[in-house]
Amino acid sequence: MIVIKLFSVGEGVPLGYLQSCNFEAGNDEVTGDVKATRFLDKAMTFPDIAAAVAYRQTQSVRVPLRPDGQPNCPLTKFTMEFKVKPIKVAN
Repeated sequence: MIVIKLFSVGEGVPLGYLQSCNFEAGNDEVTGDVKATRFLDKAMTFPDIAAAVAYRQTQSVRVPLRPDGQPNCPLTKFTMEFKVKPIKVAN
């Protein structure tokens, strides 16, 4: 399983693991409500890297374009790392 670790733009400060994202939240200029968690077990998981990258590229349906005419993909405003989530092994 893959998780996404988010970092602030510019400073690169770790924000935590992606927990959820509502691509349609917000107003007509700013969309996306991103929640991060520092707990790996609460992070959103993806079956593989391709699915995680595709999710990162999700475009808002309600506001498909930013004011500059580019696709409105709320998660792309973050720097991110795609990481393999360790598997817990029962003893």
